[in-house]
Amino acid sequence: MSNIDLENKTNVLFGRDFLSELDGSNDISAEKEKEYDLLVKELYENFEWKDIFKCWNNYLHEKCLSERDCMNFANLFWAYEGHKQVIPNPYEFLSYFYYKIDVDKNWEIIRDLLDGMAVEILHTAGVPNVYYDENPHYSPNEDPKMIKEIAKWKEKAHK
Repeated sequence: MSNIDLENKTNVLFGRDFLSELDGSNDISAEKEKEYDLLVKELYENFEWKDIFKCWNNYLHEKCLSERDCMNFANLFWAYEGHKQVIPNPYEFLSYFYYKIDVDKNWEIIRDLLDGMAVEILHTAGVPNVYYDENPHYSPNEDPKMIKEIAKWKEKAHK
């Protein structure tokens, strides 16, 4: 498989309107769900994670321009088990979501997912004292490293 195949499959996987599926306004069939599952499995079997992540992260930054797009991507990234992989520069990756998404306004839709994804990704990356059994009060919104990375995104946006 080529990088073009990876990009095309990424477009299919993340072009899906998962938020509409969650709220019931756009149900998909079990067969279609299985197609997505097989496509993800195919990517993991045929590409190295570093290439998958690079492609998925490019998709996030190039095609997820709205808050809703970013929330959709975060849900799909979790569904496709991206959070279980080692993420290069995890604070940079995660902070983008906290920068783009008004977590307070979208509390019910995204807060638990983002916080859970942050804990899982940081823990997998070997960051100490973020996992629930190590620090049950850890909050990504209060993590100095996360705050610093969010500020970098804000600064880039104002240039």
